[in-house]
Amino acid sequence: MSENIEYLWKAPQKALGLTDAEIELMKKNPKSVKLVRNSPDLVRKKIVAEVVQAKHCVCHKVGDKFVFRVVGAMVREETCESPCLYALGPLATLGYIVFDRVAAGLDTSELMIDHIKCWDTGIECGGVGEILMKVRVE
Repeated sequence: MSENIEYLWKAPQKALGLTDAEIELMKKNPKSVKLVRNSPDLVRKKIVAEVVQAKHCVCHKVGDKFVFRVVGAMVREETCESPCLYALGPLATLGYIVFDRVAAGLDTSELMIDHIKCWDTGIECGGVGEILMKVRVE
């Protein structure tokens, strides 16, 4: 490894409660090395999902936002007041795609998959409402 990232290993060790032996094991895995090298962006960058369409939804309206750190933690002060469980499920899948891209050091400025719907099927299919969210990384 040509660059010195030794200082970056301390944060995940402390945050995750990893032993020295576990850190040494991670250092042997090229994927873990890449993950740690890009870890500052995993904490700094945010996944923003904004409601761009809402039809008969009891929970959300156009403009509502769900904001998460790429590592998965919700940014409550930037997220709408009562996020719906059925909107969060699909976001988790897309969130893992973003996590993978950031952890690999890839560009996230233009996601190929940048829209996702909640799990409610809408009244046409026996559900209630539905929303469409546009996702971006900031």
